[in-house]
Amino acid sequence: MPETDTMYGPAPSRLLPLRLWLAAGFGPSPKLTCVQLVLTAIRALAPLVTLVGVKLVIDAVIGGDTAGLVSMQVGAGLLIGGFALTVLASPVLDPIEATVNDRGQVYIHRELMSLVSGIPGVAHHENPTLADRVAYLRSRIGDMGLISTGLVATMVTVLEVVATFGLLASVRQEFLVLPVLGLLRVWSGTVAGRWEQDARQRVAVHRRMRASLKSIATAPRHGVEVRTSGLSELLPDHHRSLLATERKEMVEASSRGLVVELAARLAFGLGYGAAIVYIVLLVRNGLAPSGDIALIVLLAARVDQTAGTVAGHVRGTARTWRDFKAYAELVTYAKQNLERATGGEPPVVLRTGITLAGVGFKYPQAEAPALRDVDLHLPAGSSVALVGENGAGKSTLVKLLLRLYEPTTGSIRVDTAELADIDADMWRTRTSAGFQDFDRFEFRASDTVGVGDLPRRGDVGAIRQALRRGDATDVVAHLEAGLDTQLGAAWTGGVDLSVGQWQRLALARSFMRPTPLLLVLDEPTAALDAEAEHTLFERFARASEAAREVGGVTVLVSHRFSTVRMADLIVVLDKGRIVEVGDHNQLMAATGLYAELFTLQARAYT
Repeated sequence: MPETDTMYGPAPSRLLPLRLWLAAGFGPSPKLTCVQLVLTAIRALAPLVTLVGVKLVIDAVIGGDTAGLVSMQVGAGLLIGGFALTVLASPVLDPIEATVNDRGQVYIHRELMSLVSGIPGVAHHENPTLADRVAYLRSRIGDMGLISTGLVATMVTVLEVVATFGLLASVRQEFLVLPVLGLLRVWSGTVAGRWEQDARQRVAVHRRMRASLKSIATAPRHGVEVRTSGLSELLPDHHRSLLATERKEMVEASSRGLVVELAARLAFGLGYGAAIVYIVLLVRNGLAPSGDIALIVLLAARVDQTAGTVAGHVRGTARTWRDFKAYAELVTYAKQNLERATGGEPPVVLRTGITLAGVGFKYPQAEAPALRDVDLHLPAGSSVALVGENGAGKSTLVKLLLRLYEPTTGSIRVDTAELADIDADMWRTRTSAGFQDFDRFEFRASDTVGVGDLPRRGDVGAIRQALRRGDATDVVAHLEAGLDTQLGAAWTGGVDLSVGQWQRLALARSFMRPTPLLLVLDEPTAALDAEAEHTLFERFARASEAAREVGGVTVLVSHRFSTVRMADLIVVLDKGRIVEVGDHNQLMAATGLYAELFTLQARAYT
């Protein structure tokens, strides 16, 4: 029977969470983890050795014969040895545990970061279910990073339980019923843990929202609007409201669990009290040695502690299992997307262009498609402008061309090859893009631009050429250390830039690849005035001849028609459909939507 699908993809193999768990437990520090296992076992079993020593010493003192003297010597040896191991194990074990835990947290952080950022597309960022799952895993990284210690402790607890059973059986076999009472605590801990874990997953969306509110309240880029709009008062109130909801959920779950655990403790205590009375009566009647009383009394606390430890480990194991099930679902999702993104090489030169046939796309949980029935040919070597009102589907279309999304319906061909059959990473190395919502990479200025083409990140000549094409040479020229300047006021010696300056550097970054097969410019000059934008695109039109040599297609999204009219082909979208295609003169003569929008904007400038 096939695995049941999750809300955002097929379910992972049942063994995958276990494999990931063991890999995270022993992978970061295999040798240290094995040493930790041995030392933890010694520290856990040493108190039991001490208890055996106490019993033997008491029996020897009361017996008073030669055999008792031997028993006393053995018991004293066990008593001293067990105590010494208990005292000495922790100072050696504690730094080892700290190192293993630190490496475990680094491992989980790195794996999750690599996993999420390595997914070829960006659809997972816009899937609320998956976003909540990633937020939940991030909140659990601290505990997941302790997985080595948790695994070791679980293994050692099993040894401790077996040893405790053996000691109880050595007194009276009927006392083996006492660990059964301890199972009540295990059961109660499991139930309480499940309730708590369910509550944590329910409030994951609130935690994600609180993190967003915190970013808005503290990030410099939001500072001006937060203060001018009065959000500085609303944000803390909303944060407190979300936090109160979280706490209410967690307190309710904890309270229910506490009632169950108290009931289990009471049952265990009554049962153990009865066992102590029973062994006292046996000793009084000469049916058991006196040392058994001490052993049972001392074991009472030990069994209670062991039962609590087992309950904690069962709860922790259940929680960790659910964590790694969520992690396995994310790994499976990433793997399947990577497999779909693997393919052949893109062409070296575009001969005919890029063709979309019946392309449609629907965002997760959206009621209507963002694009539908798109049939479009982008000729090789052409410049194409996408025009339409907000929400018409322009940005969705360019993200499909960049293969950040996969079409819901239809297909995209690059010359004669299906884009879906081309390796996504290889395709990205032959494309470049600049966006309105550009990133402000607070690196050195050279790296902020150079990461647009990673193999040439250190090529100063290529960086300066990209700065010229992006009209950003003056931005760097005014920096005291030039390309070596640290950007971002949050860093020591860092320099902050205006929005327009950041945008020019982002444009320069998109021009790092000299001959892309596809260059997408999605409202990349929104922070520039119309004249600066027009000048920039005229400059770029002259500089893009090299890209035309390989048949490169330039796709421009802009609301400024003075720039749009420069394109070889203008595509007009409305409500997710293409309604007009042609050059500026053809579309003006058609007196359709383009002509209407162009005329309205022209009037605004007169």
